[in-house]
Amino acid sequence: MSTDLDIVILAAGRGTRMQSDIPKVLHSLHGRPLIHHVLDAAEAMRPREIVVIVGHGRDAVKAALKGRPVRFVTQTRQLGTGHAVARTRRLLAGRSGAVMVLSGDVPLIRPETLKSLLAQHRRRRAEASLLTAVVDEPGSLGRVLRDGRGRFTGIVEAREADSAQKAILEINAGLYVFRNAALFDGLKRIRRHAESGESYLPDVIKNLAAEGRKVHTLLLDDPDEAMGINTPAELLNAQAILKRRIAQELAAKGVELVDAASTFVAQGVTIGPGTVIWPFSVILGGVSIGARCSIGPFAHLRAGTVIEDGARVGNFVEVKNSTLGSGSLALHLAYLGDVTVGRGVNIGAGVITANFDGRKKHRTDIRDGAFVGSGAILVAPVTVGAKAVVGAGAVVPSKHHVSDGDVVVGVPARSLCESESDEDPRGKKRVKTRSSKTKREAGQ
Repeated sequence: MSTDLDIVILAAGRGTRMQSDIPKVLHSLHGRPLIHHVLDAAEAMRPREIVVIVGHGRDAVKAALKGRPVRFVTQTRQLGTGHAVARTRRLLAGRSGAVMVLSGDVPLIRPETLKSLLAQHRRRRAEASLLTAVVDEPGSLGRVLRDGRGRFTGIVEAREADSAQKAILEINAGLYVFRNAALFDGLKRIRRHAESGESYLPDVIKNLAAEGRKVHTLLLDDPDEAMGINTPAELLNAQAILKRRIAQELAAKGVELVDAASTFVAQGVTIGPGTVIWPFSVILGGVSIGARCSIGPFAHLRAGTVIEDGARVGNFVEVKNSTLGSGSLALHLAYLGDVTVGRGVNIGAGVITANFDGRKKHRTDIRDGAFVGSGAILVAPVTVGAKAVVGAGAVVPSKHHVSDGDVVVGVPARSLCESESDEDPRGKKRVKTRSSKTKREAGQ
């Protein structure tokens, strides 16, 4: 933990241009709210404390962040970024070290970039540091001002810029680090702008520069990291960028996405080298896939799923909160929910693990080498023993477990093993199973 760093995340805005009643920071990017992406980067910094400024839709934002290590401060009236950060004074002012300020609607920022910004801020003993980016169309973003020697002199908001300033392509990314005292002393001295009635955090930096105090800028190598989300079109663009970034990261690890554009892989999914992901597959967060696996096409892997090395999940197979053991196959039209599948198991076409009884979920256990025939239904809780066979179309009722090596068929499933009436010398009944050919036929 960094005991001399606090992080503030601005998340109070309404986001009217999103054309939605949903608070802007809760709009979904790649299956998760925008603010979760920002918070991931913040948590990677291991700060002393993370404070989220909430306002519009604050109850919904708080609910979305339940369980995350944050404290909340409310900005009842949205009077600008300067006013928002000033709301943290009682919590943070007077502490040692630095305060990093992030925007809850800038979700593509990388933790490595924030770490570099903080390291340079400390090394240069700056009063304030900020990220900048050079973009082709600055639009409504604040422009970075420099003197003839390239030294930072301030930031001008687009609405206040003259024609020459609007031609500047270097923009303020809205991500900052301040020395604690410089921030809160500076917030006392900024004023609300007459036109908007709001106070802006960049004015603190502008005043520090005007006083000759050290302000450091770090130019982003990837300007996409500075992208703020203000419109549905910008959200779509960010989605495409994030998908491409994830695909590139997986490719660097030896994973083949046959068609990245038609495949969804959530952030944080781990996939081993040599694995192939076929088109139109959906792999959600909380999934782990081993090496040399084959997934899809049209596979759906949900949270809690573990696919071990060499296993294969095929067409229209859904797997949820389950483990598929090494070398096991589930190739066609199956639903595997809350099941542990051992090694070398074959799951036939159309197999269903019926895990929900109308009130609660139950688990299924399919052990090594078992064969579950096409169209079989396993009503959990149930166990299919090692090298057992469940015949095509069989229904194994709840709690009617299949023994190791047994063969069961029918509705409800019954054993094809034959019991003899005589007893062996130890007083136990002998059990004789049918031929392996019979087992194979049962599974077809």
